[in-house]
Amino acid sequence: MARARVDAARREEILEAFEACVVRQGIERTTLEDIAREAGQPRSFVRYFAGNRDELVAKLVDRLLARTSARVAKMRERSNGDTAMLVRLYFEEFFSDEHSNRIVIELWRMTNYSDDVARRVFGLYDEILHDLATDLSKGGDGDAQAIFDGAYASFSLGLGMSILRSIGVSPVRPAGLTELAHRLALGQQPMPATREVQQKKEA
Repeated sequence: MARARVDAARREEILEAFEACVVRQGIERTTLEDIAREAGQPRSFVRYFAGNRDELVAKLVDRLLARTSARVAKMRERSNGDTAMLVRLYFEEFFSDEHSNRIVIELWRMTNYSDDVARRVFGLYDEILHDLATDLSKGGDGDAQAIFDGAYASFSLGLGMSILRSIGVSPVRPAGLTELAHRLALGQQPMPATREVQQKKEA
């Protein structure tokens, strides 16, 4: 049992080191030697406890998923059913986490080369988006599709803004864009009608 705990702790140290390297220099430029140096462990330990780079990337996605799920659960608890507060927490805490944003950028690059990473990243954001839409629909009788569309638009805007900021591209009026995203999420900003809906209105 003690050996299992030691092995788990060593694996966690190696994954922490890998994550630090990814944030600092990206996945493609990170070698097993870099990870070993960061972790203060022999290179052979990196391979033994965490596997090759593909296995490390898969574990990185899993770590991000677990951390994100825990963070969203805490935000949901803190908001105590107040959807406006939940949306604010998404923008003030979730989308402003530059450490995670750097990892996301790297993982998105990897989706071009790995179907497994693409599937895992899709699963991560699909789960978050559907959880947000579910939270926004509680206590209301609005159209489910409209609620999901508002959540999707708001989430896309928040994620896009956070990633652009992490590479040095900032909006001229960030507060205005954040307010727009809040209104989209809360259904206070009209969504553009589809062509089919517009044709019915004009008929």
